[in-house]
Amino acid sequence: SFIYRPEYYQILEDEEGQSLKGIAEIIIAKNRHGALDTIKLRFVDQFAKFADLDESDFDALPDDTFSSPFDGGNIITRPSRMNDDEDIPF
Repeated sequence: SFIYRPEYYQILEDEEGQSLKGIAEIIIAKNRHGALDTIKLRFVDQFAKFADLDESDFDALPDDTFSSPFDGGNIITRPSRMNDDEDIPF
């Protein structure tokens, strides 16, 4: 298998003039028991991650789409037991 990213080689458009920014190909060139193929994926460079081409961007989602338990003011901080002044038991 090989990874080919035209953008890495400063190839920014294909023959039809379509942008190749963020596009990658996984080339399966040798497979003893299966088909040989080329799979086009989207490359997210800020995370060094590959995703499906038709997968939507998270940037297009509204900010309030995801919530976190840390969003509210219900955070409790407990001190560590390592700070106790007791002697070591052994």
